[in-house]
Amino acid sequence: MEYLANQVFENIKSAENPLVCAEFEACTFKQCNFSNADMRNFQFTDCKFYDCNWSNANITNAAFRNCFFEGCKMLGLAFYSCNSFLFQLSTSHCDLGHCSFYKMNIQQSKFVHSVMCNIDFTECNASQCIFDECDLKDAQFVQTNLTKAKLVSAYNFTIQPEINTLKQTRFAKSNMQGLLAHLDIHIE
Repeated sequence: MEYLANQVFENIKSAENPLVCAEFEACTFKQCNFSNADMRNFQFTDCKFYDCNWSNANITNAAFRNCFFEGCKMLGLAFYSCNSFLFQLSTSHCDLGHCSFYKMNIQQSKFVHSVMCNIDFTECNASQCIFDECDLKDAQFVQTNLTKAKLVSAYNFTIQPEINTLKQTRFAKSNMQGLLAHLDIHIE
């Protein structure tokens, strides 16, 4: 596998000129379109992605180790199919709608100002994750470990405390309705 480090890739369009499967370290990707691309077995370590489209890409066995995404469209990604070794990512101003982190360890990942609607966090270890100003509408939290996670400014979530681990999880008084919505009660 080819090894590429400290390079900048701009305006790559996978449909026209796909990247060769390689190991990328400390590389920067700007305005690249990887939508529907075959990204199987690619390895990204300490990489940054700006304004890229990853929607519906095949990321089976792809590695994302300490990667940062800003302004990216990442719809429908099956993160559960990724290489789980040292998996960690951070997002800012991204759209991750309809992604799945099913049974993944995303511990200490950071999501900032991101749309995370219809995401599956079932049986996921999201301990110490930060969800800062994230829209979690219709996100699935079932047997999810949210120990020490921070959801103080997250909104539109519904989390049932009795079927998730919420030890030392941080919420704001203003978003407590997300913990009680399943009880069909009204808070005034």
